[in-house]
Amino acid sequence: ASSGKKQASKKITETDAIFDRLAEVKQEAQQDKTILRLSGDAKAVVKIGDFSRGGKSRTIMKAADHDFKPSGKVTPYGILLPDRGIIKSCGLAIAKKTAYPPR
Repeated sequence: ASSGKKQASKKITETDAIFDRLAEVKQEAQQDKTILRLSGDAKAVVKIGDFSRGGKSRTIMKAADHDFKPSGKVTPYGILLPDRGIIKSCGLAIAKKTAYPPR
């Protein structure tokens, strides 16, 4: 029996054209020494607080065993120079990763 829900399309019709154009631009950028290619990535949000993450410490650490209320959240991010294999920058953002500029 059908649930009446429409199945989501796996990709939009323009997907192949977008990736074909992206491959062209990437190749052009790699050949032009005046262009610096950057690759940015953000990871999952990490909650800040007295939580145990299974790591090791040389000092006694206090960790909450219940009532997990984070004091804040951060998003780890990095910027890579893909043609050089160099991590140019990495850090923690306190704004949501989709929020720009931070308010």
